[in-house]
Amino acid sequence: MVVAGNYHEIALFLQEVANMRRIVNVNNIKLSVNSSLSKPDKIVLNSEFLATTFRFVDAKNKAPAKKRPPEVRSEGCPRHLRSARGRRGGRLR
Repeated sequence: MVVAGNYHEIALFLQEVANMRRIVNVNNIKLSVNSSLSKPDKIVLNSEFLATTFRFVDAKNKAPAKKRPPEVRSEGCPRHLRSARGRRGGRLR
């Protein structure tokens, strides 16, 4: 994002961003003089930065998750494909 103004105006803009309901991280702020907009009584700066925002996803409104594949156990075989053997490895009685 790029904004222009004097130092105080840019600071007020960033203050308004900080007061938003959403969390906004502002990183990599670079200030440079904008000689084309500057006047003798006012120095105008260009401020370039990255603004990243986040949003909260409510569990109630969340779309249903995709169906997961069958659970794989340490034996490497899905539970529903295991043989019907007892704990000792023999046949069921």
